[in-house]
Amino acid sequence: MPKTIRELADEFGVSKQAIRKKLDANFRAKYVQTVPRNGVQTLVVSNSGYLLLK
Repeated sequence: MPKTIRELADEFGVSKQAIRKKLDANFRAKYVQTVPRNGVQTLVVSNSGYLLLK
């Protein structure tokens, strides 16, 4: 299941900014999508992107 930036930050014990710094343009193009959640556009990282960050 795709995870949000906040979920990743909580799981890894780092800030949301630290996660965002790892999401360069190439990574975003392959593993990040913007989806609406509760009426707000949210960045979500795919499972394969999650494994790379881990």
